Amino acid sequence: EVSREESISLQDEISVIKEYCVLEGMRFNRQIDLQITAESEIDLETTQIPPLLLQPFIENSLKHGFKDLETGKIDIFFKKNYNRLLIEITDNGRGFQQTTSTHNSLSMEIVKERLALIANSKNKEFHLYSENTFSE
Repeated sequence: EVSREESISLQDEISVIKEYCVLEGMRFNRQIDLQITAESEIDLETTQIPPLLLQPFIENSLKHGFKDLETGKIDIFFKKNYNRLLIEITDNGRGFQQTTSTHNSLSMEIVKERLALIANSKNKEFHLYSENTFSE
């Protein structure tokens, strides 16, 4: 349902991500430790974001990063920096370079393209940044 909306509340996006992690945890027979935190000044009901914005990143963690783990851990942190909403997603997966899958994930490119379209139509600005901090 939310995929048909132009924007949804941050609270609704969080609910979708929680449900998605439960279902995918059952599907992969894996424990998912999901921690979601938001700074107190962020109103989860009134803050609007594009629907399913976080799902592609969570999916990558679940399907690729946690491949050989019994328990996957995902932390999502929402904070404000001036008038910007910053979303940080971290996990305990294998990292980008350590995956052995031949699957070519397009999630980052798809999200970039989607944000560019929204930015152009709404005269808004989005930045997407990823960092691989995996260490053995």
